Amino acid sequence: MNCEDAREGVSAQLDGALPAGEREALESHVAGCAACRAFRVELADVRTLLRGVDDLDEPVSRAAAVGKGVLARIEEDPGRKREKWMVFVGIGVVAACAMIVAGIAWHYRPREESEHGPAPVLREPSPAFHGHLELRAADAATRDALRELFRQWRGTSSLSQPEAGPEFAFAADFDGPDDPAFLERLRAFQRDHGLSIRSWKFSSSTR
Repeated sequence: MNCEDAREGVSAQLDGALPAGEREALESHVAGCAACRAFRVELADVRTLLRGVDDLDEPVSRAAAVGKGVLARIEEDPGRKREKWMVFVGIGVVAACAMIVAGIAWHYRPREESEHGPAPVLREPSPAFHGHLELRAADAATRDALRELFRQWRGTSSLSQPEAGPEFAFAADFDGPDDPAFLERLRAFQRDHGLSIRSWKFSSSTR
């Protein structure tokens, strides 16, 4: 078997189409021919690169087609002579195609979270709220129920009972985030305890 026959055999072997009867002769020749061994390695590398882009969509497939065209010229030139420089040209073209593929894949890659986790979401700060409430109740239970309600306030509060004045008086200054749910509970308290409330003074501001 000469080098031309051996290189035909190498191409068929890589295609999985080498007859079993020719395998021994091919391996014997390649074992003793450094040029044909190098040809097999180089041709296998070209095919491996092309297989890696076979299933990708356009425009990647166009890059693969260029490389395959070079490979076809290497394997099927009319004179049936495979010059080593053609293999190197093929490898160079396919390497360029691989770089194009890698660039396209990088550009269209899914934008995943960074290794440090998702970027923090900037939120608008809650408006600063200030409220003032004065209560004069008919009994201690009503006053104490309102004091208990203020324990649910999410901000800060200053509760006081005047030393002088009506016995069941109560005052509260409270600051924190605007909390419509809490304010609704205050209004509900005023409605539910209306018979026990002598006076109710409420004011609020948001800044």
